[in-house]
Amino acid sequence: MVLRINSSKKGGGESIGLLKSFIREFCGKVTFILLIPYGLSAFILRNNDNGMAMTLLPILLMFLFLIILFIQFLITKRAWYDHITNTVVYQPNKSKSRNKYYVAATILFFVFFLGNAIIGFFSKYTIAGNYSAYALSKQDYIENDNKKLIDISSLDSTKNEQFTNWLNKNGKSPHDYILEKVSQYQITIFGEMHDQSNYLVMLKELLPELYHKAGVRYIAMEVCVHEDNELIDKLVTANEYDEELALEIGRHQPWLAWGGKEYWDILKAVWLLNKNLDQNQEKIKIIGLDSKWDGPSIALTRGTESGKSGPLYEKLRILRAIRSLPLFIYRDELMANEIDKEIIKKNKKGIVWVGSAHSFLNYKQQYQSKGRMAYILYKKYGDKIFQINLHSNYSSIPIAKLIERSASFSKFHQIGFDLYKSPFNELRDSSSNYFRNQSNVCYGDIVRGYIYLAPCDSLSSVKYIKNFISPRMFAREKPYYELVVGKPLFNAKEVNDYYVHYFNK
Repeated sequence: MVLRINSSKKGGGESIGLLKSFIREFCGKVTFILLIPYGLSAFILRNNDNGMAMTLLPILLMFLFLIILFIQFLITKRAWYDHITNTVVYQPNKSKSRNKYYVAATILFFVFFLGNAIIGFFSKYTIAGNYSAYALSKQDYIENDNKKLIDISSLDSTKNEQFTNWLNKNGKSPHDYILEKVSQYQITIFGEMHDQSNYLVMLKELLPELYHKAGVRYIAMEVCVHEDNELIDKLVTANEYDEELALEIGRHQPWLAWGGKEYWDILKAVWLLNKNLDQNQEKIKIIGLDSKWDGPSIALTRGTESGKSGPLYEKLRILRAIRSLPLFIYRDELMANEIDKEIIKKNKKGIVWVGSAHSFLNYKQQYQSKGRMAYILYKKYGDKIFQINLHSNYSSIPIAKLIERSASFSKFHQIGFDLYKSPFNELRDSSSNYFRNQSNVCYGDIVRGYIYLAPCDSLSSVKYIKNFISPRMFAREKPYYELVVGKPLFNAKEVNDYYVHYFNK
């Protein structure tokens, strides 16, 4: 193959010079083939608050690659950078036949790759479409009178006693409060700050009473993927508990790092509960909520929440991530679908254990057009759904500190209460992203029920499983783990040591 300056004579022209070669190969190929597709993809991924933009990303990339192929191979055999440098690729006749096979193989590859991506996209789009009206429906707090709301910064500290007095009259022990609410509602959603062990231990200890007294037959967990439901059922109904199978299930979680021991203790506690049931008693089931989307590729493409970004060549992972992108785009809709399909439509009672952001019944995060998992279910099923927030300062540090002070002076060491019926309901925090730019939002819109066990700085982290990251996981996702840890790594032990130190310090 020889590069020549274009000429009207067949096979004519002369070899190109160094300058045109640089313009064609670097400014043309690198910019167009790598930087432009990556730039567009990364921009949309980083600005994914707009659901429509995220929806259009796979279509944009498919269209872009088809255009590249179309221009390069099917029309003039000259790409756009050949036109700007006035060059043409001259190939001896003996290589033309071989190049036809290369072109055909390339086209078949992209047709297969893009075809699978399109099929995956529209299959998930169909499921998500069943919930889109609920996700896009307006929030009730739009009707709030913001003149009646109280900003925490303006609260008179001399009136703090009213909060403690209300808790003394209306609060319950966490044990009693949870059993009461779970008995009352078909679905009770617990919103947690991930990787806090105190509330996971509480759940584990409550399991027998949740089954026998409150009628719970399903536990849905974000930490598991729904593709593993058959494996999970096999695990929790077996005669003997299979630790290796439990570890395998844990390693399928999309971020490939959810190794907190207390999460997987829940699976073992359910197995023990089932083992002690009579033969004629219904077994309790655990179902996964998440899907097997490609967390490492998405992180390396768009960067982490902390702002870290992978090396430039890893941005090409967009080609790997694109097939699972619909699972990421429609994550909350697919979670809602699993609860609807596996629990609600079977007329069973269940609890749901997810991160707080998935648990809002009547709140959309700022700049989000769609409500998340709990919002979708609440808009569809109303009072069948209830939310209990597990104490944290994720939405407002000042309000969390007020709750801590009020609870510490109350007769309860630990407490559960209906926050949306309490004096805490009308509070808001204009300094927090959860309230800023949404002047009608009050704390009771974000939280319904509340469980307080200890101040945030007294809560314990989970204990990380020492060998959670396997050598195979490390070999496949080394750049991702280096992005998380922030330095070059050489084996799985180094990643595990990092997580053990991070959580167990």
